[in-house]
Amino acid sequence: MNIEDCKLNICGILSILFLVFLQFNKKTNYIDPNPEILIL
Repeated sequence: MNIEDCKLNICGILSILFLVFLQFNKKTNYIDPNPEILIL
């Protein structure tokens, strides 16, 4: 496994976690005033 595959794998995992997080926010009707903090 080379470095590029690792980067793609990590990006894929992060994107999936982010989508799940967005779905969770929709279910709880919670709107974060500072979404940038959650991304960092």
